[in-house]
Amino acid sequence: MTETPPSPRRRGWRILGLIVVGMVLLTIGGGFWWYYDDGDMEAVREQARQQGRPLVWSDLKLEKAGAERRQLWQRATDLGKQVSAFQSKLGPDGKRRYKVWDAIPDEMRAHHAALDATVIAELASVLDQLGDQPLVLHDQISYSRLLPEIGQARALIRFMQECVILAEPIEVGVWGRRMLAMCRRYAVDSLIQHMMINSSLLEASLQGIAFRLEDLKQTDPTIAIAILDTIRPQHDQLLRALDGEFVMMLDALARPGSSHLADGPDNWYMPMVIRSGRHGALSAQLDAIQQLRQLDAGAALTWSRAMEARINAARQGIPYPSLILQGFYMPAWGAVIGQSERVRLRGRVLAAELQGTPWPVDAFDPTGATLRAIQRDGRVIAAYSVSTDGIDQNGDPKKDHVFPLYAKP
Repeated sequence: MTETPPSPRRRGWRILGLIVVGMVLLTIGGGFWWYYDDGDMEAVREQARQQGRPLVWSDLKLEKAGAERRQLWQRATDLGKQVSAFQSKLGPDGKRRYKVWDAIPDEMRAHHAALDATVIAELASVLDQLGDQPLVLHDQISYSRLLPEIGQARALIRFMQECVILAEPIEVGVWGRRMLAMCRRYAVDSLIQHMMINSSLLEASLQGIAFRLEDLKQTDPTIAIAILDTIRPQHDQLLRALDGEFVMMLDALARPGSSHLADGPDNWYMPMVIRSGRHGALSAQLDAIQQLRQLDAGAALTWSRAMEARINAARQGIPYPSLILQGFYMPAWGAVIGQSERVRLRGRVLAAELQGTPWPVDAFDPTGATLRAIQRDGRVIAAYSVSTDGIDQNGDPKKDHVFPLYAKP
């Protein structure tokens, strides 16, 4: 019996079905090829090479501290646990019991009087032996890596700040210099480390020194040199931190499905966002670093304002993938660079008072004026900056940035 051949219509449907199936398979295959293709990352790496930026941590040439220094640091942190700062104790309202420029509470004096003097002496000796060269504890950093030295350094600085506040006049400079040495010793190879030194370590050190400024003018005015040496590398440290941040970002975005941003069932879509936007986000980060490397600290502040305005304007539109990733990885430029500049201004005005030289120009003031004075009873007690808005609010601590020098305004 002869089989009846399929009609032309049925044959046409079969051909159409095969075409559809083929297109689906090609789309799936193309999607997998696109998802796992590394061409966009190689383009970013080439851009980084042309700019002289590092691609891996070994390019940054981190040299971990030797065994002896690491042991000294471990000993310092162990001793620090035995002589905790009074500020580490919280009041019944959950807030710290003391802030610099408050009246010194009797409980704080009692707390320090009860500490073991031999432990304090050994801690001072260990800190002095550590020196002030950067203490590198990691040969690489990632977004998931813990950095216990952050909390350890903060605890030691708080204790030393209280030692400065409570010390006899002749000892104020000794403890002040130890705090500054701790700041110079703190390795800055990522953005979180840079922010830590500005928002916590240097800020606390300079606040403590300012609290005893009168004594230092009499007993150790040359500490001004140590202050200036400590704040001078801030811009270079930021640039190094951004290089480290780029290496971390490059590594985190290389594998979209393994990124920390994709953790959790609610972030199921993030691998596609990462794959779609990583080239644009990484390229934008490289461009920002390249621009900053051509500027000094003052110009960087102006640049940060323009950059933030541009990013904020872009966020008013559709949140495309690279912009989403920039929101996760790019720093808030105004906050990061602004904080660095405020710390520099605090240090420079302290040095000026110690050296009897004019106050520095306020980097936030568009008129180019120097820091302004706050007076009480005809006596200068503080300096202030017009802060980020560039408007003089007469030293209002809620609107301007105030640097107490001889009393709390």
